[in-house]
Amino acid sequence: MRGADRGATGSFQVTARFTHANDSCAGAVPLAVPSTVAGTTLAANTDAGLPSVAGPLGQSFAGTTAPGVWYSLQLPLGVQGQTVSLDTLGSAFDTRLTVFWGNCSALAPVTSNDDIDPSGASRVAFRAVAGRTYFVLVHGESGASGAFQLRVALASSPANDDCASALAIGPSDGSANGTLAGSTGEPSTYGALALAPCGSDSAAFDVWYRFDAYCDSLLTLSTCGATDTLLSGYASGPSSGPGTPVALACNDNGAGTCGFGSRVQLPIAMFQTYWIRVASAQGVDLGGAFQLQWSVPDTDGDGYNECVDDCPGAPL
Repeated sequence: MRGADRGATGSFQVTARFTHANDSCAGAVPLAVPSTVAGTTLAANTDAGLPSVAGPLGQSFAGTTAPGVWYSLQLPLGVQGQTVSLDTLGSAFDTRLTVFWGNCSALAPVTSNDDIDPSGASRVAFRAVAGRTYFVLVHGESGASGAFQLRVALASSPANDDCASALAIGPSDGSANGTLAGSTGEPSTYGALALAPCGSDSAAFDVWYRFDAYCDSLLTLSTCGATDTLLSGYASGPSSGPGTPVALACNDNGAGTCGFGSRVQLPIAMFQTYWIRVASAQGVDLGGAFQLQWSVPDTDGDGYNECVDDCPGAPL
């Protein structure tokens, strides 16, 4: 204060700006796995210069449009075959989750999601490599910001998580126990309804099966159990070539099934391979156990379905 100002009175305004410790990638707050943390993006910066990230549901990330804050996580060495899931259910605004790995000066894309349910919450799931550092950006969509809750979960990754690693079933009638816990969604340029038009637009997380047909017939598939499943079948899968796979059959909560099961019938042709997708009916679900059952008609009643019967027209 200058000497000439002593004794002077008047009003004044002080402007202060709160800075988040994790406002940048370099200040990312480590996350315990599993855990739940509360945070806010209010007064955070909008990050620029981030790499594009492909995600399921056709929701690729091509740059931030709202403020965000950063977290990091790392699974210990020796912890293999695990899926990390993060969601913002219960948050106060339209969130987006984007995951990278590497270091802050050279981030590599992992996955991203905008809306996994009508509330604007987000959910991502990815198979984590032990010892690798992942960076999680919690940000908004279209300028949105506010308070959020970030939940982190861990589950074993199913062996048939991707279409390319589909589990072979048949040709004899049978069943297989499966789980959607730890399932992820493969990056795609198309939405969930393009892949399974009978389901919801958030059905991103799935596991895959493969049936090699040895006859011209009808394949019946159904799921059973407490997990709400979405069931669909294809003559080509996401790993088979470009374009959106066209569902030959699709069902959610079909008649004649148990629990939250689904049921489809696929016309099959000899020497053709078919891909079977079992997905969580709602993307917000962490998934759980189910049983997949399949059968082909035994037209001559000899106890063997048409795909394994050496004499399909000759009964015992």
